[in-house]
Amino acid sequence: MTLDYRAFKASTGVLAIVAAVAAGSGTVMTASLFGALAALALSAGAALSALLELAASDRDRVWRTIAWTALAPSWIVFAAMLVYAPLSYLEGLRILATALLTGGAALRTWRWHAQHGAVNPGVLLPAIFAVIALGALWSGTWGQLGDTPITAIGVAAALELCGIGGIWVMEAAFPCSVRPAAIGPTPAPAPIQLA
Repeated sequence: MTLDYRAFKASTGVLAIVAAVAAGSGTVMTASLFGALAALALSAGAALSALLELAASDRDRVWRTIAWTALAPSWIVFAAMLVYAPLSYLEGLRILATALLTGGAALRTWRWHAQHGAVNPGVLLPAIFAVIALGALWSGTWGQLGDTPITAIGVAAALELCGIGGIWVMEAAFPCSVRPAAIGPTPAPAPIQLA
């Protein structure tokens, strides 16, 4: 059995975007619950990204796998903090969300750069979604609209989920354009001689 990675990434990306829209609209009703659901989906997305890194062919894939593996339980901690006592951990939630948003965007940019090179404009997409999510997280416009900071945190998590879904769809649409020779040295096959 073979797995079609492009179709898998496309379908997972579309599901992540739909889940992000549902979680983002659900934060209007129950901000902490739907924000936590988005964070749990981001944890699963980080774990899936770690697994997909193992199929990559560049030399830095191991470091990205370790980083994604560290990011997955961090999103679970974030979701638990958001559900159990969000108002007592408000500043801690904002700081943790900032670190997770920035780390996820950096990892996705690193992966896109390794697969498609620096000249591809898709390398900017993770940074754009992260800046929008950070703007939603730290701007004071939510208070002016009558919403709470917890709503802003939930919307930021939903925007991050939308960003990771968008990246998966783009990775499915644009196959890897970096040649294996440009990735790093490959060992030449040497014949084995028994004495």
